[in-house]
Amino acid sequence: MTDQYNLVHHPAFTDRLEEMSHLAAKDVAGRDADVVDAAFKALDVLEDGREREFDGERLGFSPKHYDLRDCAEIKVAVFQEYTRSGRPMGPSHRMIYREYEPPADDPRPVREVLAFEHRKGGSPYAVAALAVNRQQGRAVDSLKHLPAPRPALGRDKDPDRPVTPPRLPLPTDLAAALATSNRRVPGRPAEATRAMPVRASRLVPHRDR
Repeated sequence: MTDQYNLVHHPAFTDRLEEMSHLAAKDVAGRDADVVDAAFKALDVLEDGREREFDGERLGFSPKHYDLRDCAEIKVAVFQEYTRSGRPMGPSHRMIYREYEPPADDPRPVREVLAFEHRKGGSPYAVAALAVNRQQGRAVDSLKHLPAPRPALGRDKDPDRPVTPPRLPLPTDLAAALATSNRRVPGRPAEATRAMPVRASRLVPHRDR
């Protein structure tokens, strides 16, 4: 299948993936290795545009949560977990990402991966928010024009509900990096330095700090 999207790793996610890969290398049959394998498979899902197959959901904002209205998630089953009563729980991990208009020389929209974490305690959302410098309960002025969808629950979800992020204009720094194939581009004051696109099938070690 031809890649439907141009995939970019945010530097915070690149660092996290590198960290997880080092842990996985110590025990290739262990849980850390399972997480890394699932992360790369999830990247392939986003690159191929198969988010509906993985319970894709657009994220929102409330006074009790982070403002992630420009993001969406896919749900990835890494471990089978159970409630205290023995009932199976849903997918254990979440991958959070954003989406932008295509660059001038490539028809594919750009997807920027922010986080891949276990769902416990809202960790995926906290990690994604930290990557883009957002605080819990504080609205982002530049996102106020976007709706804040309620979580889609139950088996009878609206099949026409948005499951991908709102597609926003491509930031000029990211467009410049895509055009020149530079690994690093100047970051905005509110966010960390961006990373260049890397293939989902391999890890490219990259550190900005």
